[in-house]
Amino acid sequence: MTTWTHGLLAFSIYQPFKKYNWKKAVWWAIFPDLFWGIPLAIYLLISHASIPNDFNQAPSWFYTLYGSSHSFVIAFIVIWIVYYITKKFHSEMLAWPFLHILMDIPGHTHFQTPFLYPLSNFSIHGFFSWTDKYFDIASYAIPLLIISFTFFGKKLLQKKY
Repeated sequence: MTTWTHGLLAFSIYQPFKKYNWKKAVWWAIFPDLFWGIPLAIYLLISHASIPNDFNQAPSWFYTLYGSSHSFVIAFIVIWIVYYITKKFHSEMLAWPFLHILMDIPGHTHFQTPFLYPLSNFSIHGFFSWTDKYFDIASYAIPLLIISFTFFGKKLLQKKY
């Protein structure tokens, strides 16, 4: 999925529930790609390097950032640390492991998600590529359908009662 479709999915799931802050959920859903993407963009601008055609051409530190932000291990440790410090469970943070990492695993065929990093570099060859046009259409259509059903469902319930 693209960074933005992760955010759209988080919005579609968290927005209907008043007790959750959908903006925080969207942040945590897009955070993993921003964690490696922003430093890579800054590096490319400063070094005047061209965008790598292949992930194997990226700077070595990129793999550490990507692995860290796409790891269930790291995500759950960070969620636990935030809980420990604030004494409050921030359920919006679950968008990171469940609406980003979990969604990336089946959709990465060429650059698999190292979801157990740093314990292991194990990854699963995805079933489809997020760059496939049909998957790309579906990754936008599904959250938009959820949003539509939520919106029209609320309207129908308001008319009945």
